[in-house]
Amino acid sequence: MTFATGVVPTSGTCVVNVVVNLTPAGTNGVFTNCTDGITTANAGAVADVCATITKAATPTTLPPVIAKTFTPSTIAVNGASSLSFTVTNPNTVGNTTVAFTDVLPAGLVVATPALPSSNCGPGVWNATAGSAVLSLTGGTITASASCVLNVMVTGNASGLYNNVSATVSANTGTGNQASATLTILDPPGITKAFTPPAISQGGVSTISFVVSNNNSSVITGLAFTDTLVNMTIVNPPLPAVSGAGCTGYSVTAANGGSLISVSGGSVPARVGVTPGTCTITVAVTSVVAGAWPNATSQITSSAGTGAGSNTATLTVNPVTSTVQGFVFVDTNANGVRNLMEDWSSGVIVYVNIVSGGAVVQSQAVNAGTGFFNFPSVPFGNYTILVSNSPANANAVVPAGFTATMPTGAAWNLLINGASVPFQNFGFVGPALSQVSGRVFRDTGFAAGTANDGVLTPGESGASPGLSGVVVAVTDCAATTFATVNTDGGGNYTLRFPSTATNVCIIETNLAGYLSTGASQDLTVIPAGTCAAPPGGG
Repeated sequence: MTFATGVVPTSGTCVVNVVVNLTPAGTNGVFTNCTDGITTANAGAVADVCATITKAATPTTLPPVIAKTFTPSTIAVNGASSLSFTVTNPNTVGNTTVAFTDVLPAGLVVATPALPSSNCGPGVWNATAGSAVLSLTGGTITASASCVLNVMVTGNASGLYNNVSATVSANTGTGNQASATLTILDPPGITKAFTPPAISQGGVSTISFVVSNNNSSVITGLAFTDTLVNMTIVNPPLPAVSGAGCTGYSVTAANGGSLISVSGGSVPARVGVTPGTCTITVAVTSVVAGAWPNATSQITSSAGTGAGSNTATLTVNPVTSTVQGFVFVDTNANGVRNLMEDWSSGVIVYVNIVSGGAVVQSQAVNAGTGFFNFPSVPFGNYTILVSNSPANANAVVPAGFTATMPTGAAWNLLINGASVPFQNFGFVGPALSQVSGRVFRDTGFAAGTANDGVLTPGESGASPGLSGVVVAVTDCAATTFATVNTDGGGNYTLRFPSTATNVCIIETNLAGYLSTGASQDLTVIPAGTCAAPPGGG
């Protein structure tokens, strides 16, 4: 009989059955049959495996039958498996002097504790911790019954251990051999790395966990945890698992959390001398400057418990930003700092940077340009505000002023390494005069008169204002107090010091337009003359 080119599944079993007959005219007795050894292409070879069959005149002279199993049949290095022998008496009368010997293959020994047990009568079951030889002598088995012997075994090196006992014997003759295979697996390995290994505060790095399997069979049930310190998880798009044959993984990594938990994974067997690997990736960030070492827990699996990962370090470099701006008198109250607007007429104020309800940096702004500069503000979220004291964490508008930019005299501020200019604060004081008006198309629509310089009721409906027209207020000499552009309806508002009693309002035409005059309400104001403001003031 021959058998070739067979494939045995991972951690599986194949059975080949052949029916044989005893020659009717043959001699009674015990017949032993052995293979010529089992060879494989990728898992080595084992010695001959033998079995016996007995031909007897009556069934009462049959020898005992022995079988054996490892439970579990796969363990980790230095793990333990229960080796169990079952000896069966096929006769209708009892067996006596039952005996067998089992020499464990090199690499296996009886474990400590050995936990030997036997119900094979008064026989002596020799199973000593640390020994590689097991034996039963003087056992008895009642008619048509079985007895069981157990002992714990272990091994300190990975591999496939094929164990074949010697033949079992009794007063009724010599029986068969028993065989079983124990697989010992190396525990999985794990390495960890940050890419990139250094980030700025608020940056993102990717953790790569690479788990490896140096065994010739698949590892299942892989699990580990990783508790981050001074880091938080960033999702999406990660976490992710990659690698052929890397299935069953459950990766828990909540966005903003600090615990990574991996369970249920399979790691493929090695190919040749190349271990099977799987890679788990998780993105993290940190806002805490420093060097933060990190390692995983021990890694567990069907191949036992392995060590944790190496210690990988994420370096978080500190980040600062320059914060600049102006405190200014918003002369035209438009909420925008124009070129000539400054703090020359203002009082001393303080620009404070606040975090967690406390002032962390402060600068005094005296009357003048109104410029302030914080050259180095650390990473984080802040409020920048104007106040009356370098220690006041609340915004305070200067007495006699109203805030126009921003209306609460405070901005929210994010520092992430980029320069932060134009943190401007505008204020309008009470000692200002104001002129408002409209630049319009003087078409004379409806009841109006075209080109008369007067905006009459009805005329404005069909003659929309002109936007983007420059209007300025001056002292009618070299000083310009304010300049604005008209809005989408042609409207403008000019504010200027109340000390200026006679001022000139100067409009500059857009290309393609001619002036038709100026008016206050429905009264024409001749060019170069002064009109008293309505109601005084």
